[in-house]
Amino acid sequence: MKTDFKFVSINELFLDKRFCLRDEPSDSLLYSSVEKYGIIQPLIGVNVRGEINIIAGFKRFNAAQKLGFSEVPVCVIENCSEKELFLRTVLTAEAAGLNDFDKCLVFKKAVRDFGFDIIDAMESFCEFLLLPKSRRVVEEYLSVFELDEKLTSLLEKNALPFRAVKYLLKFQNDEQAVFADKVMSVCFFSSSEYKFVIETLLLIVKRDSLSLADVLEDSMIKEVFLDKSLSEREKAGVFIDILRKKEKPVYSEMQQIFEAIQNDLNFSKNIKLKESPYFESPFFSLQINFKNIDELFKATGEIEEKESLLARLFSIDQNLTFGK
Repeated sequence: MKTDFKFVSINELFLDKRFCLRDEPSDSLLYSSVEKYGIIQPLIGVNVRGEINIIAGFKRFNAAQKLGFSEVPVCVIENCSEKELFLRTVLTAEAAGLNDFDKCLVFKKAVRDFGFDIIDAMESFCEFLLLPKSRRVVEEYLSVFELDEKLTSLLEKNALPFRAVKYLLKFQNDEQAVFADKVMSVCFFSSSEYKFVIETLLLIVKRDSLSLADVLEDSMIKEVFLDKSLSEREKAGVFIDILRKKEKPVYSEMQQIFEAIQNDLNFSKNIKLKESPYFESPFFSLQINFKNIDELFKATGEIEEKESLLARLFSIDQNLTFGK
């Protein structure tokens, strides 16, 4: 490999975006530095059939162009393969500053643009990118580009955790678009919640022979998504609760029986009857709110009077199985 340092007319330079690891906004500090001191660190270029293509220093080039520089310092590399140049470009980047989407781009460019195979990419980049040296890891990062564009865009903006990608890929492309439009546009999930949400939606779609769009047209779900009083995080929590109920068909039947008993009991407002979450255990609770001893005695008397109705609670699980 041969290198040659020289000043080159800015109009004779071309940007080879294949070597750009991320599309970054202009850097005001760098711009001010270039304006005051000029370009201290030369750009890196490669001679391609007499033309100099810039492969590193894109922001410095843009700053110089905006400031009207006529020429810039360039370290020109000759007699070096593009594959080796790309490897050097990545290894001179600041690994800690690369997010998951940037790492996806590194693997994509390596395989698509520069002739690396999966094993080459694994051996060349995983350790530097602070990733386990594994073929599966490289394939997972490449799989991002199988996602619907809306989801890829969210990942690029750090609005979607990388851990969610392998679950989102279980959706067909049209389902990914529906999920992005109808769910992710209104809900904010934690990384660990994506697995449950997506796998449960797929289970319901398959079990009930519905499309994902049909599942999301459920009146309870739509009501939550349209509720302007809830934050995106709160909507996610309520949506997950609805999915848990739908995941367990027995739950709906048990809930109906429980609500019928509640209506028959018609307790005073200071007496609250509650079931266990999703009827996962055969326990119920009674909560009495009182301000004085008379209210307490009155409430306990009301409960005793309705003992026979309360006994019906313990037959809710007859012919049903808890938690199934």
